Amino acid sequence: MRFAALALVLLAIGAPVRAQQVAIPRIDAMPAMPADYRLRDWDAVTRGLDSLVFDLTRTGTYLPLAATYGGTVNYPAHGSFGIDRPGSAQVRAD
Repeated sequence: MRFAALALVLLAIGAPVRAQQVAIPRIDAMPAMPADYRLRDWDAVTRGLDSLVFDLTRTGTYLPLAATYGGTVNYPAHGSFGIDRPGSAQVRAD
């Protein structure tokens, strides 16, 4: 008897409860998708950022944004690559 009661309680707890949605007239008047909506091309954005940040030959006031460092302790034969604050990145060999 206790097992049946416990099973019934667990079933009642696990049963999905339907929530009632409240209609808000001002929200209902809004369109599902704005007429002038343009989805941003995130693939182009990330490719542009990568070409800006990881281009070691770029010149400018705060460029390049990245640098390679040779003679590192962990990988002396390969060097390492770092991103520093703008304008401070320099290619150097230690």
